[in-house]
Amino acid sequence: AGGAALFLGAARGGGEPGTPALCHPPKHPAGAAAGAAAVAIAVKQVLYRYNLRLGRRLHSRSLIAAAMDHRSDVVSSAAALVGIAVSLAGLHLGRRWMLYGDAGSSVVVAALILRIGVQVALDAVHTLMDRAVPDEQLQRYRDVIAAIPGVERIDELRARDHGQYLIVDVKISVDADITVADGHGIAADVKERMRAVFPQVLDVLVHVNPYYRE
Repeated sequence: AGGAALFLGAARGGGEPGTPALCHPPKHPAGAAAGAAAVAIAVKQVLYRYNLRLGRRLHSRSLIAAAMDHRSDVVSSAAALVGIAVSLAGLHLGRRWMLYGDAGSSVVVAALILRIGVQVALDAVHTLMDRAVPDEQLQRYRDVIAAIPGVERIDELRARDHGQYLIVDVKISVDADITVADGHGIAADVKERMRAVFPQVLDVLVHVNPYYRE
């Protein structure tokens, strides 16, 4: 991405270093810059899909963040390509205002990258603060636990998000007349079943309460 950015900058020209391009008379970019942007879009789109698929499969926030970085490169390269195309069209049509399309696309790119950066940062902050798992995900856990033989009722269910894995806390009620060993066996079944069905669940803390049918 860095090499492509340097190539684009060299091909597109620009004004004095340290000053915005919009403050200078418009300059048309070289046609090679459009080709570089197109290549960057294709390569980064492939990397984005690969990292996103792998990150979701491994439940890795770092890989998903890397995928979002590649996506920002795709978006920025696409905006740059549009700006270059507008500038080149303005050159051929004799429309001076269209020559600012290349510089104007930089403003759009900056806004898009800022938006993606904020999304990634918020996701990281939520993970560090033990973000609660959404209700629809908890309902899937509840359905699995309720189907385990011996579980009479689910009294409380919580899950803590630790990035790549989850910790589940559950309080279940079992028949008050069974033995302690039987109650322990049901709790073990809950833990084993949850970890088997949901690979991202690292551990399940099960508290057993007595259930009185009357």
